[in-house]
Amino acid sequence: MKARIPYATLAIIIANLVVACFTIGVDRAEWSWGFIPSSPDWTKLFASMFAHTNPLHLLGNMVFLAAVGPAVEFAAGSLRMVIVYLAGGIIGGLVHYAMTTATQPSVAAVPMIGASAAIAGLIGYYWLRFYRKKVPLAPKFHVPVYVVVIVWLVLQLAGALMSQIQFYGPVAYWAHLGGFAGGFALALVFKAGKEAENEAWQSHLETASEIGPAAQAEAARAYLKRNPNDLPTLRNLSAALQILGDKHEEERVVMRVFEIDPSFDKAFAIDRLAVLNALRKIPQRKRLKAAQELADSNSRSAEVLLNSLGNHPDALAMLVDLFAVGDPERAKQYFKQLEIDHALSPQLEAAKSRWPQLSN
Repeated sequence: MKARIPYATLAIIIANLVVACFTIGVDRAEWSWGFIPSSPDWTKLFASMFAHTNPLHLLGNMVFLAAVGPAVEFAAGSLRMVIVYLAGGIIGGLVHYAMTTATQPSVAAVPMIGASAAIAGLIGYYWLRFYRKKVPLAPKFHVPVYVVVIVWLVLQLAGALMSQIQFYGPVAYWAHLGGFAGGFALALVFKAGKEAENEAWQSHLETASEIGPAAQAEAARAYLKRNPNDLPTLRNLSAALQILGDKHEEERVVMRVFEIDPSFDKAFAIDRLAVLNALRKIPQRKRLKAAQELADSNSRSAEVLLNSLGNHPDALAMLVDLFAVGDPERAKQYFKQLEIDHALSPQLEAAKSRWPQLSN
C-alpha cells in the first residue's frame, strides 16, 4: 500500500520553521510577532500562531503537531485540518484576550506567541474523532485517548485558575483551553464522532466475521439498527445469511440493497436475487428503471433484469437498444421476439425507426 503523505501538516510545520528563522534569537521578536490583548492588532492574532522565540517551545509544539496533525488530516481531509488549526489558534487567542483583559490587565500587556492554541484545536478534534483508540504509555500498558486528553485538560484548567491567583507564568492556558474548545466544536460540526462510531463498528464487524457467520450476522444486524441504509453492512449480512442458509432473510436484505442502489457492488443485488428467484417480486416499473440506469455501466445485469420481465414490450425494446451496437445478432433476436409478440406495438415501431437495419 502506498504511504500517505500529510501535506497540510508538513506545510504548517514548514511555515512554523520558516517564521522561526525570523524570531528565534531576534531581540524583542515577540513584540513584533506576538498578539497583545491590551492593544490588539488582529493581524498579529494570526501571525502569532506561527511564531516562536524559544527553540524548546518550537520543538515541543512541532512534536505535538507531528503526532496529532497527520491523524486529523487523514481522517478529516487536508482542508478541514487546516481550518481546525487556524480556528483553534484564533479562538484560543480570543479567549486569552477576553480572560486577560477582564481579569489580568498585567498579563494582557504581554505578547502571546506560539502554535500551542492552534495545536490544542487539533487535540480537541482528535479527542472526539479517536476517543476509542489507546495510547501506549509503557510496554504493555495502554490507556484510552480520552483519558490522556482529560488529564491534559485538567492540567490546563488548573494552570489557568492558578494564573488567576498568583502563579502566572509564560504559558497562555486560556488560549489552550479556547483552542481545544474550538477544535472540539468543529469536530461536532464535521461529525467526527459519527465517523469514530462507524470506524469502531467496522472493526467489530471484521472481528465478528472471523468468529463465524452467526456472529457476523448478529453484528451486522446490530449495526443496521443504527444505520439501516449502510450498503457494505447489508452486503456483509447477506454473505453471512447465505452461508447460514437463511434464504428468507437474505432475500429481504438483498431486496433492501436493490431499493437503495441497484448498481452497488457491481449490481450484486440483481445477481443474488436472480439466484434466489426473487427478481419477479420487484415491481416491473422498478426493474425497467433500474435496467435503464445500468444499461451503460453494467449491460449484463441490465439484461438479467429485462429478461426477468418476460415478453414485456418495453423490456424487449430496451434489450434491442442494449445490444444494437455491440452485439447486433443478439439485438436481432430480441427484435424478432418483439416483432412476433407485439407486432402492432409502438415499441416495435420505435425500434424500427432507431435500428432499421435489424428489420431486414
